[in-house]
Amino acid sequence: MPLKDAMVLVAFPTAGSASSIAAQYLVRNLHLPLVGHFLLPEMAGLVAIQDGRVTSAVRIFGGEVACRIGHDCPRVYLVTTELALPAPALMRLGNAVMDWASRGGAHMLLMLEAVVRSEGDESPDVFVAAADPKVLKTLRGAGLPPMERALIAGITAQILLEAPQRGIAAGAFLVEASREHPDGRAAAALVEAVAKVIPDVVVDAGPLMSEAMELEAEIKKARNQAMGAAAMPPQASFI
Repeated sequence: MPLKDAMVLVAFPTAGSASSIAAQYLVRNLHLPLVGHFLLPEMAGLVAIQDGRVTSAVRIFGGEVACRIGHDCPRVYLVTTELALPAPALMRLGNAVMDWASRGGAHMLLMLEAVVRSEGDESPDVFVAAADPKVLKTLRGAGLPPMERALIAGITAQILLEAPQRGIAAGAFLVEASREHPDGRAAAALVEAVAKVIPDVVVDAGPLMSEAMELEAEIKKARNQAMGAAAMPPQASFI
């Protein structure tokens, strides 16, 4: 894949499934084709099927989509899965994503993440974070404030801390999301933030929220079916 100067979005399950819902919206809205996947031993007995193609549950979508974050980038790739992975698999995958981005000369790894929204707060604000002050300044150029305080675990934490040591620019968009249920409103806010750096993302509040709610249901169904497939491997299921 031509990764030179590309932006790589990474969206894994988070609070309110916000990043997973946003990722599926971006795939549809930007018409990003399926271009690859990551194979993990821990998920050898589970596959995803999309448009007839069988892949690992950790897929890569991408194409020639213009973005501007610090400087122009000609392509966007998105690494995503709807399934929560065990910690060892996440660490291996994080290393693989960073190696892939480094070898290909990607411009930036941008994590789509969520933090739990306070009770009574119905406004899902979006913030930015990065370990490298230069990257943080670049992200703030999108008009988003820095996250004042939060604790983050998983692949986002790993990449944000380790990528700068490998010479890779890495940052995050963090949205406030519900802890209790899939949060289409938070996903919509995350998509609106991404649109600040990828002008081709069409943001229309009504259809965006409607599709976010549909994606909530699809992701919930996919997770339930995947859990059933893992518990009963001889049986087929649809994801």
